[in-house]
Amino acid sequence: MTFKRTFQTVETHAGEPMRVITGGVPHIPGDTVYEQMKWLEKE
Repeated sequence: MTFKRTFQTVETHAGEPMRVITGGVPHIPGDTVYEQMKWLEKE
């Protein structure tokens, strides 16, 4: 299997499980975390 991109993540659990991306992502456009999240969902 060939991957185009690799992400570095940390799995956390603070009342709700989540994954925090710590590397492998270029600049994400947006002035807020919400705008960045919406851009990631779209792209």
